[in-house]
Amino acid sequence: MRKILEIKFGDIELFHPNRAFFDRTGISQKRWAELAFGYSQPSEEEVKHVVKAINYDVNDALKFFDALQLPLFE
Repeated sequence: MRKILEIKFGDIELFHPNRAFFDRTGISQKRWAELAFGYSQPSEEEVKHVVKAINYDVNDALKFFDALQLPLFE
């Protein structure tokens, strides 16, 4: 989840979820803190809801997959 936010916003601290975000995603504030800071792994449903809520587009997804593959070649 942290990598998704970093790709979309550049710095995770630039994203400030509000009550509407929590309502749309169905994720509580406590659970969000665990996910956003990498203390817990998100479920597939949680990822889908967050991606939809932050308007993650195809270009963002391509950047995400590129970021995952980079360490393989270092």
